[in-house]
Amino acid sequence: MKTGIRGGRTRQRVQGAIVVLLVVLGLSAGLAKALRMPQEVEFFGKLGLSEPMLISFGVVQVLSALLLTGAPTRLAGACILGATLLLSVAMILMTGQVAFALVSLIPVLMGAYIIYERLPWKGDQA
Repeated sequence: MKTGIRGGRTRQRVQGAIVVLLVVLGLSAGLAKALRMPQEVEFFGKLGLSEPMLISFGVVQVLSALLLTGAPTRLAGACILGATLLLSVAMILMTGQVAFALVSLIPVLMGAYIIYERLPWKGDQA
């Protein structure tokens, strides 16, 4: 049995935990946008996003979170969710909230890890 993050069970558990966190984050962030929560409407409205654009952005986040739940679609889900989260970080930076943007990069990095682990040429898909 392998040990450490590079080996078997531990790596699978880490990946599983990250996927669960990303799914929860994607669903909650996406639903907040799709349901037009006042804070989201205000924040993104200041940046010029209309409500239909905000709703679409939220739906994409929800769908990408759902794609993360299946092993065959996990790479696509991680890529799409990662892109939307990175776009959100860019928008946060546009408002000058550097500390919040840096914290918001954590889920982007978690998604990047899942993407890296799912790359087809790695040969070991978990």
